Amino acid sequence: MLTEYFFFVFTGAALLACLAMYSRQPLLVAYIVLGTILGPFGLGLVQDVARLSPGPRLGMILLLFFRGRDY
Repeated sequence: MLTEYFFFVFTGAALLACLAMYSRQPLLVAYIVLGTILGPFGLGLVQDVARLSPGPRLGMILLLFFRGRDY
């Protein structure tokens, strides 16, 4: 079940990232939209969000790290 969740997340991220780059939107917007679509209040493809809880924390740490490196 966990591998299916990661499949949905990474496949959706790749597809929406390509769509966002084509429409010249920031990738962060695509990732937020993906979370809204896949989450329990969207299509409900990812129901057990507790199993994925380390992912968003790590993503926020990396986002802040890479963002702070630009200055």
